[in-house]
Amino acid sequence: MIKIQEHLSVANPENFLLNLAESHWDNLNPKMKDGKKYKSTSLLEICKKYYAFTVGVNYIRDYAFNNKKIALKHRSFFKFLIKNKNENLKKLIIGRPDELENLKIEILKILDSSHFYIIIKNKPSLTKFGELLLNKIFNYKKFRRDNFCKELFLKLDFINTTCPYCNENLLKITTIISNSTNKAKNKAYLDIDHFFSKVYYPYFAISFYNLIPSCHDCNSLDKGDKVFNLNTHIHPYLESFDDHYYFKISLITVLGDTSDEIQIVNKNTRPSDLTILDIKLVERYQTNLEKASSLVSYFIKYKHHIGSEFEESFKEAMWSHFPKERTKILKIERAKMNRDILKQIDITSFLEID
Repeated sequence: MIKIQEHLSVANPENFLLNLAESHWDNLNPKMKDGKKYKSTSLLEICKKYYAFTVGVNYIRDYAFNNKKIALKHRSFFKFLIKNKNENLKKLIIGRPDELENLKIEILKILDSSHFYIIIKNKPSLTKFGELLLNKIFNYKKFRRDNFCKELFLKLDFINTTCPYCNENLLKITTIISNSTNKAKNKAYLDIDHFFSKVYYPYFAISFYNLIPSCHDCNSLDKGDKVFNLNTHIHPYLESFDDHYYFKISLITVLGDTSDEIQIVNKNTRPSDLTILDIKLVERYQTNLEKASSLVSYFIKYKHHIGSEFEESFKEAMWSHFPKERTKILKIERAKMNRDILKQIDITSFLEID
């Protein structure tokens, strides 16, 4: 619920991310021992190979609907990626979300969406060409299995951190010792959300800024293949949910009555935003109503300790439910909700919520 950059405890988060993206590019493009030529398994060599393949009979049959004109358009797509020493291919892998948005526009001038997917019974389904991109060229499954993938999210400090979309479910990366080999390997207990869905945009399947660590609820159960765009949804590398929304509980709770609703209020900084609608945050957070009411009741019950010898212990007890610093919101489940609701009732700013 804050930008991933804010969550990072590094001196220059933007440069840190840029360096991580570069290391991701290097991992996708290993070189020969001489350090000059790229291995045949590298992404750029694979793209060059398929650029050459597009004129072949088998390619035309298998991936271009047996249509030479379509195959030539595919050839133009690969040429777009590898021209000028792979300039657009590298931008596709390490480009920021706004750069990916621009690339998407350029690519859809070469190929229309029907080249990548078709709609069957109101659901998108990849074409053979789309499957080629997702499973062989921008091989997401291979990336997901790679230990580099886990190391990437370790460096992003998602060892024991909540989902940046909902701040409710905990994401974990754990070291597992193999019983057979006795070797230690990292295992990531998290989903990877593709902000630009990989069924609509399979060429963004391993783009660094399109790989969002998330929980299963947000990624698979609610978002699924919904179309997310930068002008309609909050991208965790570009914006903070915290800047555009706040949680609110009915003030009848302060009077000792039971509240019947947790509200998520849009600050009107992004009036057309669909994020909370598409990942069902309002409905999901209603299950936390009892927790929120209990927190408010605790504060009301013991606020008489303010100014007494028990003031510090009371403050510490309240701080256990949320971090003082906004930058640590993702470290505690429902910290954003707890901060907002307590700020709502803490009219003297005793809890020092920034």
